[in-house]
Amino acid sequence: MKKIISLLVFIYSLANTVFAQTDLKKWVIAYGKVEIMVPENYTINSDEKTGIFAFSQDAIKSPGSILSFSLGDENISDNEIPAFTDDRLKLAKLNDDSFRYIDDGIHLQDGKNIGYIKFSTKEGKTKYFHYTFFISVYAKPLLFKFSCPFKQRKRWEAAVDNMANSLMIIQ
Repeated sequence: MKKIISLLVFIYSLANTVFAQTDLKKWVIAYGKVEIMVPENYTINSDEKTGIFAFSQDAIKSPGSILSFSLGDENISDNEIPAFTDDRLKLAKLNDDSFRYIDDGIHLQDGKNIGYIKFSTKEGKTKYFHYTFFISVYAKPLLFKFSCPFKQRKRWEAAVDNMANSLMIIQ
C-alpha cells in the first residue's frame, strides 16, 4: 500500500511539474511599439551590432530554447503579411537541406495579420523545432524566431502560439 501511495504522489508531482502553466509577463519591445507576453522567467538580451534581441531563460532548465526578434528594413503593410509568409517559407526551404515543413498560416489578432511558419531542421544528430512569426509594425516587419530541441516541441509549441497571439501594436 505504501508503494502505491508513493507511486501516486510521484506521478502527481511529475505531472504537476510537466503540465504547470508558466506565468506570463508583458514586455514592451520594438522601440515601445509592440507588447508581447512571454514566460516571466525569461530575460531579454540584446546585440547592439546586429539589432537582434532575444528572450531566454535559464539554460540549465531549458537548454537551447530561445525566442529572438528583430525589426526588418523592408517596407511591408499588414495586408502583405500573407505574401511575406509565403516568401519566408520559400527562403527557409532553400536555406537548409534538412528543412521539414510542419505548418504555416495567418493568425488574426486585434485586427492585425500575424504570419507564422513551423518547421524542423537537423544539425548533426540533433533535430530542432523552429517557429517563426511576424507582424507589420508601422510598415516594417517585426520577425520572431523560436528554436528548441525537437524533443521539447510538445512542451513549447502551445506556449509560442500564445506568445504570437499576444502581440499588440501600441497606438
